[in-house]
Amino acid sequence: MPHPIVVTVICDGHRPDFVSEATTPHMARLRKAGTWFANHRGIFPSATRASSASIATGSWPKSHGLRGNTVALPIDGGHEVHDAGKPEFYDAYAKHFGRLLMRPALAERTAAAHGAVLCSNVSPGAAYFHDAGRHGELYHRELSYRPGGVPIGERIAAPPGSVGDAVLAKKLVDVLLERPPSVATLWLSDPDKTMHLFPLGSGEHLKAVREADAHVGAVSEAVDRLRDRGHDVLLLVGSDHGHESVTETIAVERRLYEAGFKAELESPELVVAPSGSSVFIHFGGAALSRRGEIADWLGQQSWAGAVIRGEDLARFGQIPANDALALDMAKSEGRKLQWRSRADRDGGALLGDRGSDPP
Repeated sequence: MPHPIVVTVICDGHRPDFVSEATTPHMARLRKAGTWFANHRGIFPSATRASSASIATGSWPKSHGLRGNTVALPIDGGHEVHDAGKPEFYDAYAKHFGRLLMRPALAERTAAAHGAVLCSNVSPGAAYFHDAGRHGELYHRELSYRPGGVPIGERIAAPPGSVGDAVLAKKLVDVLLERPPSVATLWLSDPDKTMHLFPLGSGEHLKAVREADAHVGAVSEAVDRLRDRGHDVLLLVGSDHGHESVTETIAVERRLYEAGFKAELESPELVVAPSGSSVFIHFGGAALSRRGEIADWLGQQSWAGAVIRGEDLARFGQIPANDALALDMAKSEGRKLQWRSRADRDGGALLGDRGSDPP
């Protein structure tokens, strides 16, 4: 029996200025035939793991509860930073809060209809928090399950990058045509995976964009076949964030330690949770009394952009907290600078340059 279906393809890290008839003909065709959301913006910070939760629940981090790519959880004397992309973080988060996300995902909302299927090739955490309650069906290299979290026997050999993206794109198309769910989501790792290694606009970047576009084309063709069968299908193609060239990596926590704001580099009273080109700074114990002083000091640093007090974070869709600061790194205008992806282990963040020539 025909039924409504929502199909979403997320090309992780893709930028709208790299959508063109020459490089991404399928996306360009969809842009002409459908609706182009020119003012679409990601959450703050536009990090994949929290973005996954926001896309799945249709809500801001302040509503669903997952702050960023890394999350600081309270411990004695301060906080401890966790990587939200690690598979073990799912259980650590649930144990600490006694719950998972505070808003239902599409998988939960459609469980009583024809269910939801997610084929995800990003981090385990981003995949798990897309359907935190495990109401749908997940295909991921780390864990694949049916509704209720019942493991699926087959192992998905889908490494991050083009090979894994192709495997999971085919899987989603097969599921769509064989047993159409109410919600189907394909989350590709590229072009993000490639753009952490190669400059914006490079041959490698454009190749990754073309391959992502080919997967969009395959899903679009499957959608057309479903419509021919009488299904009412909404197809969404988008990205969770863009990319910027990076001129420098700033070890924010180390800078705070060297400025005398931390007794020891590894002490928990003042910790930095990085999310790309932004960080959250969390205070505990005696360090809390120096929050205003540190905010003023950050405002004087050339590498610091906006400094946001924790109680003001709700204005940016983030979880407010009177024991935190948020820092968005400084940006400058420029072109064709090398992208450097990895943040420093000492609470690092990326100092960005906005520019790159589109194809």
